[in-house]
Amino acid sequence: MAACKNGKSFPSDFFNQPWIIQCHGGNKHTTTFIDPKKINVEEKEIYEIKGKLCFGCIDEWLFLWDEQSKECFFLELNSLSKVPLPPLPREYNIMTTFSLSSSPNHSDCIIIFTGAKFELETNEVTERFIMCCRLHDEKWTKLLLDEDDQRLVGETCVILDGKLYAYGIDEVIVFDVMSLLEGRIDTTTITGPIMAIYPPTDMVSTHLVGSCGHIYLVRMYKYGMGPTINMDIYRLDTSSDKWSRVNSIGERTFFLSHRCYTSVCALDVGVPCNCIYYVPLCSEKERRIYKFCLDDHTMTFSLLSIEQTEHESSVCWFVPRR
Repeated sequence: MAACKNGKSFPSDFFNQPWIIQCHGGNKHTTTFIDPKKINVEEKEIYEIKGKLCFGCIDEWLFLWDEQSKECFFLELNSLSKVPLPPLPREYNIMTTFSLSSSPNHSDCIIIFTGAKFELETNEVTERFIMCCRLHDEKWTKLLLDEDDQRLVGETCVILDGKLYAYGIDEVIVFDVMSLLEGRIDTTTITGPIMAIYPPTDMVSTHLVGSCGHIYLVRMYKYGMGPTINMDIYRLDTSSDKWSRVNSIGERTFFLSHRCYTSVCALDVGVPCNCIYYVPLCSEKERRIYKFCLDDHTMTFSLLSIEQTEHESSVCWFVPRR
């Protein structure tokens, strides 16, 4: 039986366990809901989501964009309430990561995302940038990044204590958030941790995670377009800017995907603690859901056969709190 909220039909148990959500923009009226426990796929038509691209999900809020109207907003799925954002013209811009300073239902919430401008004719990236705004701002503030010194390559970023932490090439670039809102770029850098996996692979995806006032760096290793084969995790000491490799995240569990992450107390969502769940960005129809258990250092995965998404639309985790 489907779960109903405000007359809307969601999959059964949708608000009682983690799910994976896939939006399709204007190509498809339904939204795909994937149960990672049963590997079950359901299609549901939710009016507030229909026709929208999803940039990701943080703390039960979907970050949605309407390609036709340029409307941009956060949608809280429990209540289906919206928090509007300034219109977002795209013009072949690619969003790479985004983060929030607090929940969108807080009036002081700051939204920051990183991205690039992609020229279709030349198949090249011509500029990289940061976009930011406060709630109720009339427009986004756009700041261009230096191609050599500020090239961002990480899958996720973190806002903590007035700083934006984003992963560059072998380093974390730390941006002062208030300076960004004022239209200025003020940065420092932190050298990234040395890779501990040997032999090294030719492809590594890097995820920054904010959890309980700490910043973690999670690396996923693979060869080319092949499957993920290993991972390691580090915690940053912000007082010394030093990294230490860790084997535990305690009572927490991380859910990672392209652009965004969720860190939760495992007991609050009914999943095993000290684990990392991961859905990688993938252009193939076959997609894997990985589970890394840090207690016994094991990796397991399940296979999904789902449609390829729009270029900008993410497959992301929705993790409701009980």
